[in-house]
Amino acid sequence: MSQTSDPTGSASPPDLVIHGGRVVGSRGVVEADVVVSGERIVAVGGPGPTVEARQTVEAKGLYVLPGAIDPHLHCRMFSLPMVDDFQAASIGAAFGGVTTVIPFVGGPEGMSLPEALEQFAREGDSASVVDFAMHARLRPDPRLIEQVPDAIARGVTSIKMFQAYRKRGLLFTDDLLLKTMELTAAHGGLALVHAENGFAIDYLEDSLIARGQTGPEHYLRSRPHWTETEAVARAAGLAALMGCTLYVVHLSTREGLDEIRRARGRGQEVYAETCPQYLFLTDAEMRRQKGLAKIAPPLRWDTDREALWDGLRRGDVQTIGSDHAPFALADKEAGAADIFAVGFGMPGVETMVPLLASASLDGSGLSMPELAAALSENAARIFGLYPRKGAIEVGADADIVLLDPNAQWTVRAADLHSHAGYTCFEGWTVRGRIVASFLRGRPLVKDGRLCQRPGYGVFLPRKARAA
Repeated sequence: MSQTSDPTGSASPPDLVIHGGRVVGSRGVVEADVVVSGERIVAVGGPGPTVEARQTVEAKGLYVLPGAIDPHLHCRMFSLPMVDDFQAASIGAAFGGVTTVIPFVGGPEGMSLPEALEQFAREGDSASVVDFAMHARLRPDPRLIEQVPDAIARGVTSIKMFQAYRKRGLLFTDDLLLKTMELTAAHGGLALVHAENGFAIDYLEDSLIARGQTGPEHYLRSRPHWTETEAVARAAGLAALMGCTLYVVHLSTREGLDEIRRARGRGQEVYAETCPQYLFLTDAEMRRQKGLAKIAPPLRWDTDREALWDGLRRGDVQTIGSDHAPFALADKEAGAADIFAVGFGMPGVETMVPLLASASLDGSGLSMPELAAALSENAARIFGLYPRKGAIEVGADADIVLLDPNAQWTVRAADLHSHAGYTCFEGWTVRGRIVASFLRGRPLVKDGRLCQRPGYGVFLPRKARAA
């Protein structure tokens, strides 16, 4: 195991050694020491005699995981009606083992895309306790589309478009999708799509409302499986025309995954993300939890859950994001009477890693290396953050999570840090507890206490992809 040295050549003790833990990477689990100087990992090896360091953390019996990257997070900004601002969302992330977040950023009408990104970056610099990058979330406005090169030049290289939400003024018609993909590809960006057929959804929703079928049990009928499958296939086809790399957010269906496999089989660079809610919950929650469980795409069936788990194990689904989108409990409760009157989304950034780690530990989920890939390394690679982020490797930021595999606890909204006041996983028993985490070598959370102040997190600009 190597040690850092100062410029004069005299030995300099490292700042931190995490000793004797089970270090998890995408290629395996090894018992090793992790040595940190400054913000970076300088050695991984052993274990051997404890290296003298300014701080030593004993990790015997613990899993040592790379800090998770949440590539799909929403918080209150501009006109978005979320109850968590960036500070609250980042604190929830920190307690949940997430050390880097990538929120979606789009300004109100009249604000340029560069202005929105710069304003949000300033807010993050003062409010976030974790590191952050950004996705540019577009409206179907030709003036904003023309600003895609400006966003990419500012290090915001992922550009999101919606194929749904026509009533909210967000739906991209195919010509605008093509134009945006063309610009994104030409400037080395990555196109993200919310893949649901918004025209069909609006028709189905209006028909249900006209018949008075507005209870939660009718919600899935307004957004059936086909609406995702068709939109995934269409987005992949349009991306192929423009030579654009495509990333499908929050995939929820078996059939949608089949379309992604077909596109990849044709040689396209297409990536898929899913979320814990699609891996653990089904449409049965609409009757039990009603408006609390309203998300888009909606919760599906057990066959879809199983297909998504299989896709993760096979590498056909590369990433997992929380899609943290917290509304107030009182607002969501209105869905018991009219499911179409409440917002789409649920809190999830704080429970994502614990739920998935628990499934890994009890043998029902991913292996620990697969978990590290899906929660950390794959997102870092896809979104241009690797090798700085995403793995416990020499030269990487020391973003590290220590997990006690023997601890058990129960998920309670009262113990979480979102202002939403609820979780759809209330009462779930979780195996494995995060006992400590580090961000760039400094303690982030330890023994249930936040160790950093808002503003510790830094913005992570990304480089454009090679043409």
